[in-house]
Amino acid sequence: MGRLMDQARRVSQNELTTLITGESGTGKTTIAKWIHCLGPRAAHPFVTVNCASLPRDLIEAELFGHAQGAFTGAVADRPGRVEAADGGTLLLDEIGDMPIELQPKLLTFLQDQSFQRIGSDRRHRVNVRVIAATNQNLAEHCQAKSFREDLYFRLNVLALRVPPLRERRDLLAELAHQIILGISARAEEPPPRIEEEAMFALMRHPWPGNVRELENVLERACVFRRGNVISAADLAFDVFPPPADEQDNSASRSLAGRTMADIERQALVDTLEACRGNKAMASRQLGISERSIYNKLKRYQLSY
Repeated sequence: MGRLMDQARRVSQNELTTLITGESGTGKTTIAKWIHCLGPRAAHPFVTVNCASLPRDLIEAELFGHAQGAFTGAVADRPGRVEAADGGTLLLDEIGDMPIELQPKLLTFLQDQSFQRIGSDRRHRVNVRVIAATNQNLAEHCQAKSFREDLYFRLNVLALRVPPLRERRDLLAELAHQIILGISARAEEPPPRIEEEAMFALMRHPWPGNVRELENVLERACVFRRGNVISAADLAFDVFPPPADEQDNSASRSLAGRTMADIERQALVDTLEACRGNKAMASRQLGISERSIYNKLKRYQLSY
């Protein structure tokens, strides 16, 4: 992360197109905003276009605007996000979902910063810094012919990779503290303390949803905590189902001929695995007390 921050500082001081990659929820938009705020365009607009959230037939109009009468309902000229970002930074979020038919027009814009509104022959020119972000492998998309190679090379001038949360666990405690400070500030209340066992549970979780998932877990914990302390029992992690092949294997295991103790032991192991070792969460799912979890672990000589 230190290297990433150093790279971002260097990137902020020039005008080259930048591509930020990383899994969903890692904070790519935050890095893009940070680059904008550190650079010479900080006093100008920071405009985001999410290429995945807009319908395919609206992305072009949203980006470049339209002229009066260009289509039904176009009762007046309307500038797009590109013009709104003039002088500042344009973030093309989820660029991997940009429709292939619109990519040539985006490529032309990146080359000379000029464009035409839909339904107009007049060319407009702007001055924007372009940052693109994606959680997809654009090189693979190029091989699959779903993303243009020339556009990929135009975007990938400066490349930054934001690591997933599981690769930066050394920063998790500080990150959790900062998130809680933000939550408490919005609620106008003192920030709660995280118990050692709760922090251990946070450190063990694999965080498939990255920082966004951490924010959700801590938001829930702040709501359901008792007093001004967050305990392990207050942490409710999102449990993702296992892959289909694992589900098939687990469904095929027969209980016939197995002792009740063996069945109980297996239920305990499977639940703890699904809960990433969180005993408070496992106790809620099994409908028993947390003390019973520890007693059964001792009885079956299990360590979690």
